[in-house]
Amino acid sequence: MIPRSGIGEVGSTSDDSKLRVSLNLLRGFGADGGHLETRGLSPTGDVVQVPLHRHNVSLDYSRFQLDIAYRVANDWDIALSLPYDIKNQNAFVDELYPVTLEERGAILRNQDIHHRDEVYWGFADAQLLVSHNLANLMRETDRLMVSVGSSIPIGATEEDPFKLGDAGQKHLHIQFGTGTFDPLAALHYETPLSEALSLHASVHGYFPFYENGKTYRGPVEITETVGMRYQFGEWLALHASHLGLFQSYAHWDGFRDVNSGLIFNALQFGVSPDPRFGVPIRLNVTIPIQSRTLSDKGDAFEVGPLLSMTVSYQL
Repeated sequence: MIPRSGIGEVGSTSDDSKLRVSLNLLRGFGADGGHLETRGLSPTGDVVQVPLHRHNVSLDYSRFQLDIAYRVANDWDIALSLPYDIKNQNAFVDELYPVTLEERGAILRNQDIHHRDEVYWGFADAQLLVSHNLANLMRETDRLMVSVGSSIPIGATEEDPFKLGDAGQKHLHIQFGTGTFDPLAALHYETPLSEALSLHASVHGYFPFYENGKTYRGPVEITETVGMRYQFGEWLALHASHLGLFQSYAHWDGFRDVNSGLIFNALQFGVSPDPRFGVPIRLNVTIPIQSRTLSDKGDAFEVGPLLSMTVSYQL
């Protein structure tokens, strides 16, 4: 899965610029999930009982996110993030016990209505943030950015997959949005320790609080980062940070979605070469060090390695 909060940086322009446009490219590999199953599907579409087996699902994904930040007044910015996702899903079955030919057919038909080898693409929910920049709070030259806003529900949503699955009907668990306007909040703090070394910390929150028209309420997400930046002369900067993500359960019609819920920790390493033609570039790799789903009954995806690149231009 791709975290909805804390993707890229909270929108802000530099002190001498009015407009910043950034393109964030993210590629994720080896997000794995799965669950045990005892149901199959007969040739006539009836749900039948079959020997215990496991549905395995893996997901590779790409995100192309356009961020536009505009300085509307002194120390005030407004930023819009528009993400486009491509999700490549692969699914297969592990047979844990001997099965007959008829049972195998029922197992595979049931898998096909739940998980398929398919590629899905489309816009995810946009985000709109208003940010206020505060300087010299605890020491000279430090900065705190406070942001609040809302998601904009432009991503495609699905009907309740659990009800459809119980009825033996084809459905999709992957969604591109929540179908609701969800409050967002973020804090970002940075302070230089020397001419070359600076520290930063941030926390991003995403807070769905009501159901969409298809009875879905998305999970709360909290993302935090703590890290450092070291500048080697004028030609290279190195970045290192810790990334933590907490995702609560989502709900369908008031019932817990066992395919949601995640605790994730990772290390991020990045490099920013000397910007050419006024276009800064930053390359990042995110390496998971701990990933745990909240439920052992669903198929919430555990996050794999991430590669990302950010290209910015300021006016």
